[in-house]
Amino acid sequence: MQIGIKCNISFTEVIQLSLPEDQKVSITAAIVGQSAVLSCAIQGTLRPPIIWKRNNVALKSLDLEDINDFGDDGSLYITKITTTHMGNYSCYADGYDKLYQTHILQVNVPPVIRVFPESQAREPGVTASLRCHAEGIPNPLLGWLKNGIDITPKLSKQLTLQANGSEVHISNVRYEDTGAYTCIAKNEAGVDEDISSLFVEDSARKTRLGIGNMFYVFYEDGIKVIQPVECEFQRHIKPNEKLLGFQ
Repeated sequence: MQIGIKCNISFTEVIQLSLPEDQKVSITAAIVGQSAVLSCAIQGTLRPPIIWKRNNVALKSLDLEDINDFGDDGSLYITKITTTHMGNYSCYADGYDKLYQTHILQVNVPPVIRVFPESQAREPGVTASLRCHAEGIPNPLLGWLKNGIDITPKLSKQLTLQANGSEVHISNVRYEDTGAYTCIAKNEAGVDEDISSLFVEDSARKTRLGIGNMFYVFYEDGIKVIQPVECEFQRHIKPNEKLLGFQ
């Protein structure tokens, strides 16, 4: 007599997950207005769905329209980044939250600057100040040009930079200090610039060269004065020439 034995054998599938040590923390820098993709580096056989948190709060509960984790790869997609998206994002496999990866999202903002005053007239011998206010993330580095040339090599007791480089201070102004002073702000996200114009002239002889009556175009070899109504070239003022008006 033959005896047959039927065995039902079930196998338990083991989930094994891994995360490289050098990928436990990832830093991503993005610029305002751009998009970013954060990829979860947790790998393994039969990996469960990836869960994302932002500052330890589940993203699904936040219901943010511009942040999505659709797709099978477990990546997080952020569109039209703003500064509100800065923070820490963590990912882990569902049911295995002891193994997680942290993404630090840094958002950079291009510089925006404003100079004041935009233009000013000073008599010889007085003091003139030109200021530049810049905002951006990270904090922009400032530089100044006069008629397109870096003023740094020309700094002296008479021409100084103050307030961490945001202010040009000119004591005992001279005619040759007349010019277009450009403030330039730079950071990792971009560059911005603006111009503050300084005119040094005798107040007793301000005639047709008044600031509001002419257009001034600054060059390395001086200033060209243009009458705006007829758009006619009026005068070429050389660097060492005084602004004394027309005869």
